[in-house]
Amino acid sequence: MASQNWKPEFPGQRQDEEVVMMVYRHWYVVAAPAIKALVIILLSFIIPIWLNLGSLIFSYAISATIYYLWIVFWISYVVNIYFNWLQDRFIVTNQRIIDIDQRGMFRRRVSEVELEQISGITHEVVGFFPTLLDFGTVVIRAGGADGLTLKQVANPAMIKEDITQLVKQVLR
Repeated sequence: MASQNWKPEFPGQRQDEEVVMMVYRHWYVVAAPAIKALVIILLSFIIPIWLNLGSLIFSYAISATIYYLWIVFWISYVVNIYFNWLQDRFIVTNQRIIDIDQRGMFRRRVSEVELEQISGITHEVVGFFPTLLDFGTVVIRAGGADGLTLKQVANPAMIKEDITQLVKQVLR
């Protein structure tokens, strides 16, 4: 009866598999480029008003079109960054680790490693902002395979420790 009510938490989830954690890239990965784009959008409104260029921009269809396309480009840029961040995640289950790597709107790469194949895990935090905000990379090595690299994740030391504990439970 339980199998009829079972709904997977992600595509490809096995029926006997439990999600231990869902890890997204650190919020800074979205915030830094989004703030840059929002500043550009804001300046795109302020500078024409400040320099009194509104009448020049909107007097000609070509300049108005270029102006609108400029604004639409930067808004699309922010939406694309957020979409990629939301779709790009690492799923840790009681059986495997899955890396869903969203690369643009129409390209996605999914990799996975079974917990019993993991031969080593390291983490690295490099740079001023990553150190200050505690995000970095977790590298998972698997015997005979390429393994996985979880880039720009929050609390990499904690994630490494949690995965290490899961691997120890599976190998018992």
